[in-house]
Amino acid sequence: MQVWGLPREDTWYMVTLLCVLRLPGIALLDIWWMDHSATSVPLSLQLSDVADSGINLLLLVLALVLLLLPLAELVTVYAHMLSCGSLGLAFLIATQFVEEEGRQK
Repeated sequence: MQVWGLPREDTWYMVTLLCVLRLPGIALLDIWWMDHSATSVPLSLQLSDVADSGINLLLLVLALVLLLLPLAELVTVYAHMLSCGSLGLAFLIATQFVEEEGRQK
């Protein structure tokens, strides 16, 4: 367990936590392999083809990050994803509220 930045005396809950936090990385890697591995290399050097292949490779990079980060940094990544999702949801709720207020007046 020293590889993941944990002390040598690992317990069952730390091993379980590491497995659970890494499952989305395995799922993203599987999605990339099934759907996007054939389109990872651009067909031409046109901007749209290069951009499409870059987005496909971004999914691979995210999967590898979730699989290879130590536990402390992995928890930080999940906290950042949760805060980004919360901010996005708050923005959507506020936008809907303002639109509803505009319609009522």
